[in-house]
Amino acid sequence: MSIPELTLIVRILLLALLVLGLALFIFNRARRRMEHAAKQDIMKNDSTLIGLRAITVTELRPGTVGEIRTAFSPEEEDDIALSGEEKIPSFKTYPAISAQYISKGRSVRVTGGNNELYRVRSVSDSLTSDRK
Repeated sequence: MSIPELTLIVRILLLALLVLGLALFIFNRARRRMEHAAKQDIMKNDSTLIGLRAITVTELRPGTVGEIRTAFSPEEEDDIALSGEEKIPSFKTYPAISAQYISKGRSVRVTGGNNELYRVRSVSDSLTSDRK
């Protein structure tokens, strides 16, 4: 190989290295922006119940607003159920609406909404739709 051919190969390799470095910088910058946006979104929606399980405090009928509370671990739910009606602690409740009848004390899945009004559906309906 002659010297001009070697310099051409070195230039091509350096150019490829420069392009890869620039691509790495751009992708790293984009990843950081996406992480920052995701963290901001998580902080904004941190207090929502969307995607979580809840328990109905009042019965939910189609078109009418009822109340739900957050669901606890199965052991805590058992303790609440065994404590009886007279010892029920006060829970923070949230307004909710459903497209179907759901009786008091049933487990529901929160599918949408915001802190002012949540949309819920029965957990049994959530499980059957997940299997499809």
